[in-house]
Amino acid sequence: MRKIFITFCLLLAVAISAETRAKTDAAETRALWVTRFELVDTPNIPALVKRAAETNFNTLFVQVCGRGTAFYESKILPKDTQVNHDALALVLAEAQKYKISVHAWINTLYVWSDLEPPLSPEHVVNKHPEWIMTLRGDQRNKYLDPAIPEVREYLKSIYLEVARNYAVDGVHLDYVRYPGAGAGFTEYSRQTFERLYGVDPLALYQNKKVALRLFGAEEYQQKIMRWDDWRRESINSLVRGLFYELTIAAPKVILTAAVLPDPDSAAKNNFQDWAAWMRGGYIDAVAPMIYDRDTRVVQKQIVRAAELADEHSIPVFIGLGAWRRSADAIVSDVEFLRRAHREMNYKYLRGVILFSYDGIKNVPDYLEHIKQQVFVEQAAQSPPREKRFFSEENPSVNTGSLITG
Repeated sequence: MRKIFITFCLLLAVAISAETRAKTDAAETRALWVTRFELVDTPNIPALVKRAAETNFNTLFVQVCGRGTAFYESKILPKDTQVNHDALALVLAEAQKYKISVHAWINTLYVWSDLEPPLSPEHVVNKHPEWIMTLRGDQRNKYLDPAIPEVREYLKSIYLEVARNYAVDGVHLDYVRYPGAGAGFTEYSRQTFERLYGVDPLALYQNKKVALRLFGAEEYQQKIMRWDDWRRESINSLVRGLFYELTIAAPKVILTAAVLPDPDSAAKNNFQDWAAWMRGGYIDAVAPMIYDRDTRVVQKQIVRAAELADEHSIPVFIGLGAWRRSADAIVSDVEFLRRAHREMNYKYLRGVILFSYDGIKNVPDYLEHIKQQVFVEQAAQSPPREKRFFSEENPSVNTGSLITG
């Protein structure tokens, strides 16, 4: 009798575990980053959405602006020269058939990647050259300077236009960071910083010996730190302002961001302080781009992201570098993520995004293998996430009221 009872308990435990796993798997976000190159030929669009559905993915992050041009109908951005159609509208129409969530992925600061300027006079590189910053030593890649107030307003208008005009589930920030410490030296930023802090930041780097003699080592370091803080806060201000305005204009549309995997390095070297966004509550979810080939590094970075997510009650979707890793490696990552969610109780660890569809679509049975191993059952459509609201007393508390400023 005792053996029968023990056997029954074991079978019950297995059944409960299986049921729990099925529920967890059904609720998780299973996403693909889809680059703009997949949107050029219209027959690609129904095919990619259908394949995502058939392999039990439930979310697509679709790049509709990569280098300052739109793959949708816009009154702000020039249309990309490769398309005549409204690619975002086509994706949304197809995704609706399969109940797949769609997020509009827009490159934020990165607007051009060629020595030759864009053809369109309406392109921001041609229209506002004073807004453009480059990384010292690299004249090919062009970025917008987020310290310029007009740039922040321009960028917010791009995201808000999409959120208002298209039935997207979210808008997705990418390249919302400086390309490195050697960027940000536009005339506006140099002059404004000098007016506030008494020194041209470019002189701190170009004439370091002179600056050290003039200020002394301690004050010199303080000014460098102020310049770094200036750039960090420029990014923070952009994300915070967009979150507030999006909450008012399109409260059902969530704001997510692809971020560098190490929060400390991202904040220090690229001024992308995504931990601060989580702490302040002005992002709905983040997607750390954990693209390392070393499984140990991947797992360590997953846990770090999960810790921050739980600490600040902000979901994370783990971005995995599928284009450079085997399908078995991705399966292993998903299994680790699920164990971390269930057994380590990281409840804000909400799923994965694979980069990228075009990097793996032609690898034989890649997506099908992942389906067979870890995405066996269909996943529910990613539910709309409740927007967070703020109070003056505690900006991270959901109170139902919103302050702007």
